[in-house]
Amino acid sequence: MTEHGHARLALERHAEEGDVEAIRLLLVLARRSENYETQRRLALRLALAGGEKLWRNPIDGLEMICIPPGSVSVSMPRRKVTRLELPAFSMARHPVTNAQFAAFMEATGYRPPREHLHNHRFLSHWEGDSVPDGLAEHPVVFVSVYDALQYCEWAGLSLPSATHWEYAASGDGRPYPWGNAAPSAVLCAIQGSSTVPVGSFPRTRTAFGCQDMIGNVSDWCWPTKAGVVDGEVEAQRLDVEAAVRRFERSFAEVRGSNFMRSWTQNASMSCQHGRQLRVERRNEWVSFRPVYLPS
Repeated sequence: MTEHGHARLALERHAEEGDVEAIRLLLVLARRSENYETQRRLALRLALAGGEKLWRNPIDGLEMICIPPGSVSVSMPRRKVTRLELPAFSMARHPVTNAQFAAFMEATGYRPPREHLHNHRFLSHWEGDSVPDGLAEHPVVFVSVYDALQYCEWAGLSLPSATHWEYAASGDGRPYPWGNAAPSAVLCAIQGSSTVPVGSFPRTRTAFGCQDMIGNVSDWCWPTKAGVVDGEVEAQRLDVEAAVRRFERSFAEVRGSNFMRSWTQNASMSCQHGRQLRVERRNEWVSFRPVYLPS
């Protein structure tokens, strides 16, 4: 083995032992080789080794929050409430923005296939292929599950299951992401006429550090049966085109209330509330926030 190879092995050994500087050096090497999956794994390890909760996805720059393993109660078909265990994962701090979605389209040339329903509503608030002035940091809307899956495939991420979303929002079981206080237009972006820039309401911060999970926009979740956790979701993420065919004219859950909700609709703004939408729908109040599910 060459001297370089021995040095690399030594670095990897120190990294396995939690040496922050060794992980940092390995991350520098991974960036030179444009190995994005290795970069994601090392960025996550570096955050955890340094006692941090936040790391950045190398492709789109999304701020990702480390969510520790835990359990969440869900309602299963023909059963009472069931407690599901979730391994550790990471969730985007905020929904994907117009600027980030524009970067995805520029990098991939993505446009929804003609045969998709509601194509006329794809990014219908944009000016052609350009983000309107002042909306770069607003969450992207008028996107379907199909569009969200394509973005996630490009970014090396996934859509969360409803179970992942609920656990990231409720953390210790709180009814709202910030705690027990009833929603208001001071706490979160509700009772409005449009979206606002992500992060505009820092008091929406969850126990883990995500924001905007109630108010502003609702989030698409992976179109699957309740209770499916990351093993199956990750396997499905690998073939987006097959997923598009499989979920044609089916439903997906959306989680989190949005700017159109009123403070009088408290029940629909809890961490536990969800609703079903057709997967091809594109409207002004649904966006998405990806997750990273390490294998």
